[in-house]
Amino acid sequence: MVTLNYATIITRSIFIETLSDESTLITGYGIYAHLSPLNIEQLFNEFINQSLPVRKFAKRYLRTIGAF
Repeated sequence: MVTLNYATIITRSIFIETLSDESTLITGYGIYAHLSPLNIEQLFNEFINQSLPVRKFAKRYLRTIGAF
């Protein structure tokens, strides 16, 4: 069973909110209009393994997938 601590939950929430904010700025729609919850969870795991600030990671990711 996977256990989540409070810090991980807060970090995930901030990550999703930031990703959605950046997506909204670029496309007018939040991230859930473009990615499934499973894809977002996988993206969060990639983010955790990198040393980038969340906003920079989000912008870089959104640039890599283009204008949707």
